[in-house]
Amino acid sequence: MSTYQTQLTSALEGQTISKFWLGYFREALRSEINDALLECFEASGLNKADIARKLDRRPEQITRWISAPCNLETDTVSDLALALGLIPRVRFEKIGRAFLAYDLPMKAGWEASDDKA
Repeated sequence: MSTYQTQLTSALEGQTISKFWLGYFREALRSEINDALLECFEASGLNKADIARKLDRRPEQITRWISAPCNLETDTVSDLALALGLIPRVRFEKIGRAFLAYDLPMKAGWEASDDKA
């Protein structure tokens, strides 16, 4: 088990989860959603104007939604998926092997336990 896995496991066994881990997994989920939407958008053959027309939005709004990870509402994710001809699905996995798929920060001297607040 890696140092990060050990630190995460310890954090989850405590009474509170550190702000670091909360923020880390929030950002990881935003990135995963954005990557999936972008991949689906590119595979769809549609352009931003097509999606904007389908959702009665301006193309600039579509650009903001898919150009970078952001805190999209579930309704927005659903709308984008539908415009792309997809049904969104959510899957939750136990921390363990699934955790290895996350690309953890590797800063010299950094430890997740540094953020106790």
